[in-house]
Amino acid sequence: MEVNIIRKYIIFIGTFLIIGIINFALTSSLDASFFDYSVFVGFFSTIIIYFFTSTGGYTSRSLDVQIQGSTGLRPEGTQSKFNPSYVFFGSLAYFLTSLIVTIFIYL
Repeated sequence: MEVNIIRKYIIFIGTFLIIGIINFALTSSLDASFFDYSVFVGFFSTIIIYFFTSTGGYTSRSLDVQIQGSTGLRPEGTQSKFNPSYVFFGSLAYFLTSLIVTIFIYL
């Protein structure tokens, strides 16, 4: 039981650190401030993770329409569903933390 909890914390912190490293690499290559891009990197990483971990969204429906058009058979409809993972929570925590820090720095 404890191993599972530790694994979840490692995934959460690992996601937070990986997004921070991506932000650092981006700002180093653009010669910009770390905090100038941290909110945008956090926001876009959260959106990308949400898009790839949800089911039954726009892409699923458009694929169903293509299948129906080519075969004439209507696929079974899928409900839009999102099961947040610790990767998503890590990226959301990075976004919110960077937003708060950026507001604190620039105000």
